[in-house]
Amino acid sequence: MNSRTFFLACLLAVSVCTIASAQPATTFAGEYKNEQVQLKIQVSNGEYTGTIVVQGNTLPFTARESGGGLAVKFRHKENEFAFAIQREGNVVVLTTDGATYRLARVESKGAVNPLASKEQGLIGSWRTPQGVMQFNADGTGSANGSPFRYQVEGSTVSMNSADGFVKLNFRVDGNAMTLIGPAGQVNLSRVTESASGGGKSQPDLAGKWCYVSNVYATGGGARASNSCFTLNADGRYEYYGETDSYGPNGGATSQSSDRGTWTASENSITARSASGRVTTYTLERKNHPKNNDPMLLLDGKAFVTFYQKAPWR
Repeated sequence: MNSRTFFLACLLAVSVCTIASAQPATTFAGEYKNEQVQLKIQVSNGEYTGTIVVQGNTLPFTARESGGGLAVKFRHKENEFAFAIQREGNVVVLTTDGATYRLARVESKGAVNPLASKEQGLIGSWRTPQGVMQFNADGTGSANGSPFRYQVEGSTVSMNSADGFVKLNFRVDGNAMTLIGPAGQVNLSRVTESASGGGKSQPDLAGKWCYVSNVYATGGGARASNSCFTLNADGRYEYYGETDSYGPNGGATSQSSDRGTWTASENSITARSASGRVTTYTLERKNHPKNNDPMLLLDGKAFVTFYQKAPWR
C-alpha cells in the first residue's frame, strides 16, 4: 500500500491496513472512457468482469489482480487478446501491444454528494505529525498529495484510492478530529488561517514554478505531462497543466487550469481556488541537485523555477 495515501490508516495498526488490502472491490469497479475506448468493470466476491467497447464492438472480459493492477483477457471471434489496467486516481491506464490509453472515470449522473450535510465538519485540511490530509466538498481528497475519493455515512468515512480501501469511524469537535479504527485512533488538527501563514504571502515564493515528466514505452507509446503555477506577490496564483499521451493507434490530450489566492508559512502553502476549494500542501525549499536551481517541494513533488532565480540559502 502507498504509505503516502493511507498513512493515517496504517498508524492505527496492522489490522486496519489489512482491511485495505483485503477489500480491492472498489479499487477498479466503475466506468471509464476516452474518445476511443469505453470500459466497464464490475466485481463480485473478488472476481472481476466487464466489457470493453472499441470501434463499436462490445466485448466481455474477465480479469484478475496482478502487480497492483488488473490483467485482462477477452476473445474476439477466434482470437484471444490481453491487456493490463493500472489506476492513477480517477484515471485508469490501459496498456496492450505497446499502446497506452488513459481513460477518465465516468461519474454517475444520479450520484449524491457524499457529504449531504455540512454538519459533518470533515471538509478542510487536517494535520498530523505525518503530513496533511485534505477532504474536499465534492468527495475527493488527498493525503500528502496522493488522491483518494471518500464517502460519509453517519460517523463513518470510507476512503478509496488506487492503492486500496479503508473504512474508519471519525469524530469532529471544532478544529480537532479523531479517526478511529479497530486497534486505536489518530488525532488530527484542522489547518486554520493562522496555521497556514496568518493570511500573509511569502515574497520569496513569488514566481513561476514548473513540473515536467516524460515517459516512453518500449512499444512506441509515450506520455508527457507538465504543470506550472505562478505565485504573484499580491497573493494571487494561476495554475495550468497539460498531459499528452499517444501510441501506435492514436493519442489524447487533457488540460486543467485554476486560479485563486494563496498564503504560506515556512512549511506549508494554502491555495484558495476561485471554485471554493481550499487545499493545503506541505512546503520545502530545496535546490536542484544538478544545476542548483531553486525548487518548491509541495507534498514532496518538485516544482523548479521557470525563470532565473538565486538558489535558496
